[in-house]
Amino acid sequence: MIVVRRRVSHGWKGTYRKLKLYRALTCLENIVNDVNKYTTIPSIVCSPWILQILCLYGTFKTGHMITHTPAMFLFFMTAYINMAVGSIVVDTVASRVFTDSKTLLGLWRKTVPSWSKYSMKQLTALVPARIRFGDNFINQSTAIVVQNFVISQTVSLIIIE
Repeated sequence: MIVVRRRVSHGWKGTYRKLKLYRALTCLENIVNDVNKYTTIPSIVCSPWILQILCLYGTFKTGHMITHTPAMFLFFMTAYINMAVGSIVVDTVASRVFTDSKTLLGLWRKTVPSWSKYSMKQLTALVPARIRFGDNFINQSTAIVVQNFVISQTVSLIIIE
């Protein structure tokens, strides 16, 4: 999205090209979301969550054995950190698609008075691009919500035992 924003904002003068490219990106987004919303995206996003819960649970359960087997504790701890960072990166990148496309449309709307009436109508019909996850979209707060979910589920697992 950053490359598209640079190319469209600075390189092209014609409004028709900008709108045509953004419409093509919107079509691509719809195709990708329809194909991946129930298969690929949930597996990429949910796998680190499950592993985070298990690794954090393992970290708490092996914490008292730090003097006997520090390697086990370190394994669970580094795996948890890797999964947390991976989960946060994936969610942040997915939310940046929405943020960047919203910013791009905002920049275009500022220059609307210089556009034709037809281009203005097309611009108002455009919506920011989003990555779909199941029936919801990934937004800016998804990474924080996910980490809260992981911690609460791990605490529930510890309390249940």
